[in-house]
Amino acid sequence: MNYKGIVKYIGKESVKFSSKFTEKGFWEKLGKYSQKAGMKLTFYAITLFYTMIDEDTPSGSKLMIMGALGYFIFPLDLIPDIAPGIGFTDDLVALTGAFVNVAMHVKPEHKQNALKKMQQFFGKDISIQQVEL
Repeated sequence: MNYKGIVKYIGKESVKFSSKFTEKGFWEKLGKYSQKAGMKLTFYAITLFYTMIDEDTPSGSKLMIMGALGYFIFPLDLIPDIAPGIGFTDDLVALTGAFVNVAMHVKPEHKQNALKKMQQFFGKDISIQQVEL
């Protein structure tokens, strides 16, 4: 698929934000903001990350995920992350939208790995029932 095909498939904004995605920036943002962002956003972000790095995930889906994760780590948001109570709403919408669109490529092990990784940020075991919408 060429660049124009990718843009048509995932949208111009996803391509724009995919260029902002770095693994280091992703983990740093989660380390700094996971408590404020909440368990659901953190779960979807980490699950999408593990889906993205899976060799079985198609490249179009990987780009969509990179766009959503890029938006999450990008410092300038539609709603600033520091806005009390609503700062991560736009990030959750972007991540949930990407998750819904790539759901057929999300494997149980991606979710389990995300739950394990979340212990690092929240200091406790988290069940799937606590985080799935």
